Amino acid sequence: MRLVAALMPIAMLYVSKLLIAAVVALTNMPAPGPAFGDWWARGLLAPVVVLLAIELTLMLTSDLLSRIIRLVDSVLTEMHPIRSASS
Repeated sequence: MRLVAALMPIAMLYVSKLLIAAVVALTNMPAPGPAFGDWWARGLLAPVVVLLAIELTLMLTSDLLSRIIRLVDSVLTEMHPIRSASS
């Protein structure tokens, strides 16, 4: 679980890179029309929306994993307290 949590920032960085590349590619295209709906109707924004959804999913998964790891650590600490040298 810790390995997956450690790899999450790398995955998020890669998806962010893809998202930026998709936006840059859109800025280099001729505009399909003046309105946002024109971009949406032609399906040009679909890759950006998918990448945003992936980024959001990775972010929420990362947060959930960190909360689970903290919970497991606290439960294990309560079950097996660290004994001091004087005990």
